[in-house]
Amino acid sequence: MKRNPDLKTPWSPGGHLMHHPGIRKMIDGEIVNPGVGEWRDNEPFTATLQMLGTERGRSAAFFRWQVVKASRADLVGAILPMFITDVGHVLMMGLAQPGGKITSEFFVVKRGQNYGITPAQPDEDVPPRGHERPTVATGAPSGS
Repeated sequence: MKRNPDLKTPWSPGGHLMHHPGIRKMIDGEIVNPGVGEWRDNEPFTATLQMLGTERGRSAAFFRWQVVKASRADLVGAILPMFITDVGHVLMMGLAQPGGKITSEFFVVKRGQNYGITPAQPDEDVPPRGHERPTVATGAPSGS
């Protein structure tokens, strides 16, 4: 999935990505979401995430991850939702690590009224981890 650079993403006052920003209200001619701490630009970030578990929202089930390490200090400790579809991408890309951790570049996606993170897809000419072609000299995967 491609990143939408125009997408604004809802973050709670505590610094967590909001899965659903809540009900919008019209105040002084402007639409606002009272529970949203701030709307941020959809900048990609690199992070190591620890799975916390699953949760069910109003219309979507999702996984919850906590940021352990990140390219941006303000993200460390943040809770980030991820759609089940995107967990499938994590598995297919070979990002899962023992202990329920993943490390990758991520960005935010919006599906319906809900927000979640997704791993950035590798460039098409770079095979996913675990699918490297053998080298001519040794027969070992080229990533070894």
